[in-house]
Amino acid sequence: LLENAGTVFVNRVVIFIGKISYSLYFLHFFVLRHFAEPLRAIASVLPGADARFFGGFILLVVTTSAFATLTWLLIERPFIHWGGVLANRWFSPPKPARATA
Repeated sequence: LLENAGTVFVNRVVIFIGKISYSLYFLHFFVLRHFAEPLRAIASVLPGADARFFGGFILLVVTTSAFATLTWLLIERPFIHWGGVLANRWFSPPKPARATA
């Protein structure tokens, strides 16, 4: 499977989900706590308990993905960039001194 994953398991969507996966995990608790009632109200228009559950799950995933994308763009990427910049400054080997004539 790892050698022949193809486009089913390795594509832009899956790669992007991998990038925002920490935020997805972290933020789904926030969305469940603060948006449970609106999500439940939207899902309540669906007929049947199974459809409401599945619809609520899809709404949760979409809402959490939107928040996770925002935090990835506005927080994670900039901090990863600046962390790399600082690491390169602090931990790069010293430059040799230039000879003076």
